[in-house]
Amino acid sequence: PPFATTAPLFIMAEKIPYKTLIVEAITNLADRTGSSFPAIEKYILANHPAFNYVRTRARAALKKALESGDIARHHQHANSYKLVKKPAPPKKKKPAKKKPAAKK
Repeated sequence: PPFATTAPLFIMAEKIPYKTLIVEAITNLADRTGSSFPAIEKYILANHPAFNYVRTRARAALKKALESGDIARHHQHANSYKLVKKPAPPKKKKPAKKKPAAKK
């Protein structure tokens, strides 16, 4: 055939949820004052070049993560975002075994 080539005609885009990418970016940027949206965007574009990035979808995912409580705005830097540390579930204590009463 005239169009047969050994190389693929297009690269398959990565299929990763935006929320996962945003969490990965915030984790790896590790800024104590939080990560700004432009920094998150720059990280995603640099580390996932095959990802078909759409800014409006990323903003929607960030907004949804804020509403669900997975990500929070930094208290002093309004346009920076941090991960919310989830408290560990309390461990259940086993009931203490009763010692048999001593015979008199």
